[in-house]
Amino acid sequence: MAKYASLILPDEQAAALARFLLLAVIACMMVATSAAIGIEILAYLTFAVQPALRRRLGAVAHHPATIGLGVFMIPIVLGCLHGAGTWNDVMVSMAGWRRVLMLPLALSVFDDESSKRLALKAVLAIGLIGAGASFVSAAFNVTLVPKHCCGIVYQNYNVQGL
Repeated sequence: MAKYASLILPDEQAAALARFLLLAVIACMMVATSAAIGIEILAYLTFAVQPALRRRLGAVAHHPATIGLGVFMIPIVLGCLHGAGTWNDVMVSMAGWRRVLMLPLALSVFDDESSKRLALKAVLAIGLIGAGASFVSAAFNVTLVPKHCCGIVYQNYNVQGL
């Protein structure tokens, strides 16, 4: 156990690392789904390893958004379990909802005004960069993503629907 003590970060450094990883997931999911999954797993591992982050996560358990998320997930889980699908199909369906777990993680580390401002700036910057690149590629008839027409910057279909 002593050899893993060097992995434990001070509270603020652990929170900063978690903020970086959660924002990196958002940025990567726009472009590279595989990279986003890898960073998402790193974020989950960071919360599992860092005691300060686990304490923060425990404090968020009674937050109204976390309670609402639990209520929201009940029909999702029941819907996945209901039906004639195989257990493999059920588990794949429920694994698709794993990113819902990021809401309590984000609530636990984006808890003060400066970190909320950072999250807002990051999401706005990602959106503005994508919109700007989309307009430029459409104006100059340049394809940025293979197999798609000009104007499409983010290759993730879920993101394109936004």
